[in-house]
Amino acid sequence: MSTVIRYAAGLILVFCAGRALGDDAVQLHKVVHDDPSNFEFLGTQVDVSGSIGIAGAHGVSANGSFSGAAFLYDMSTGAQLHELLANDGSASDVFGLTVAIDGAYAIVGGEQNDDQGSDSGSAYVFDVATGMQLFKLLPDDGVAGGRFGGSVAVSGTRCVVGSPGDDDNGSGSGSAYVFDVTTGAQLWKLLPDDGQLSDQFGVSVAIDGGLVVVGSWQDDDLGNFSGGAYLFDAATGVQLSKLLPDDGSSGDLFGRFVGIDGTRVVVGSHGSGITGAAYLFDVSDQANPVQSFKLTPPAGVSMAFGWGVGLSGTSVAIGAQQDLNHAGTLATGSMYLFDASTGGLLCKLVGDDSEHNDNFGSSVSIDGENLFVGARLDDDGGNNAGAAYVFQIAQACIADLNGDGELNFFDVSAFLTAYAAQDPLADFNGDGLFNFFDVSLFLTVFNRGCP
Repeated sequence: MSTVIRYAAGLILVFCAGRALGDDAVQLHKVVHDDPSNFEFLGTQVDVSGSIGIAGAHGVSANGSFSGAAFLYDMSTGAQLHELLANDGSASDVFGLTVAIDGAYAIVGGEQNDDQGSDSGSAYVFDVATGMQLFKLLPDDGVAGGRFGGSVAVSGTRCVVGSPGDDDNGSGSGSAYVFDVTTGAQLWKLLPDDGQLSDQFGVSVAIDGGLVVVGSWQDDDLGNFSGGAYLFDAATGVQLSKLLPDDGSSGDLFGRFVGIDGTRVVVGSHGSGITGAAYLFDVSDQANPVQSFKLTPPAGVSMAFGWGVGLSGTSVAIGAQQDLNHAGTLATGSMYLFDASTGGLLCKLVGDDSEHNDNFGSSVSIDGENLFVGARLDDDGGNNAGAAYVFQIAQACIADLNGDGELNFFDVSAFLTAYAAQDPLADFNGDGLFNFFDVSLFLTVFNRGCP
């Protein structure tokens, strides 16, 4: 899928298969925390905002076995900035199993905290600049087994916390809550119009501006455990629409992971088919969202594509934690980058030192040029201590096939020549085939012009 060229200082520059697949991704750093140990699972969830990333490590035992922690990193240097710990952390809280960051605020979930009953759950708000805890969030109606904190997301001054074990619509039907991160006040409780027993609504959440997406991976509208996702108004708590894939079926687990940026929503469906899938939606018309693309990996991919999703601008990152490496041998896990405007595959990434069963791609997050990828079973810091990788995406003029800095007849000629010769240069969607889809994608990026 890619050509790897090594540079000084350990940087890895990955050229995606086919020039027009385009974005060059530089692996800048691999991060662990300052004092790693066995079974900490750093990178089970990661998030990035600008130049700061956060990685959870729910197996850290600073406040008792599996009390958990989270870590803030400088994306440009890989330096650990702060270790985040709950002021009242205790054994088995799994604080850090879920994390989120946006601007000045970081949110960390601890779904097995027991303040409102066994495994009722909690979430915490931290100041990114200082690493200080600002608030502990608890729902007004928390219950034992609610697993509040089972998912978290933040945008601006609002955060969303999922509680997939809540039982308002039946045992395990689930819910989500919107909070003001400047005060810690609960604003809304989100419930779906059609919630049912065991749906686990709230297993995933995402927020951008005024829109909230909530996943419900065991929803049964299209078959047992087919899954669903819901769009809400963050300002009112009102449900706007329900998202379902055009071809959903039993066992797809659509909605286990969700992401949103502007009017685009991505939903992971890692149970779909043999390999898994992800779906992109246009939610410009909030009452009538439209499926834009179904994203699938190339042939030969192992299972769990769609386990972890990220979205920023026109870039979509999809994790595949059980995928084979570039050589097609070891199940290292991988991450795929797609163009959100075309649905075209840009490239496949693995860590420069990924090993068998590292689960690289167990979580992914992207913000502009910064890409953060978790590898929760990496062993650098100890057995299953976990790690995360920092990549930087540099946009290229991907239709400039002759490299003269201009888009003109000569680039069209170069494409046609490569296409006729079945040269990988013309395999624009990276599927190993040469057909209409490559021609269409080339024309799309050619007409888009250079950055």
